[in-house]
Amino acid sequence: MKPTLHFVTCLISILGVTSHAELIKVNGVEGGSVKIDCRYGEGFEKHEKYLTNVRWSLNNVLIKTNKHNTVMTRSRYSLYDNTSVRVFTVTINELRMSDAGTYWCAVKKELADDYTEVSLTVHRGSASSSLTTTSKAEQYTSDLPTAPREAAFCLRSSPASKH
Repeated sequence: MKPTLHFVTCLISILGVTSHAELIKVNGVEGGSVKIDCRYGEGFEKHEKYLTNVRWSLNNVLIKTNKHNTVMTRSRYSLYDNTSVRVFTVTINELRMSDAGTYWCAVKKELADDYTEVSLTVHRGSASSSLTTTSKAEQYTSDLPTAPREAAFCLRSSPASKH
């Protein structure tokens, strides 16, 4: 790998530009509720988890928790971190049409938080006819090069060394 490409790939990995190759699509009905299941990797059970509607900005956190296996509630949002299966579930209640859009499930990490994109669609309808909709994950392809998520990748002694 050429030194420049190695540097760029390393920088992308450190900054967390590459997220999980996952897009969570969720559908709900106005007045109803949705559940979003956000998966995370082994070793991050004790890290803070949160939902935001603006990536890279802690000022827009809608709900967060560092309490595990306990339901946290804030306004119309609740979050439960089930560490035994490494999934935190965010519930949005009393859905509004204005809730539709992009959100990010995030796990707080030392250098850069780990984000998974969530696309929420809200349909007009009657809350009495709505049921909770569970998220469905779909794979998507990023235009960005992928890189190993381990920081050790960037600590190679020479760009010519092979793994």
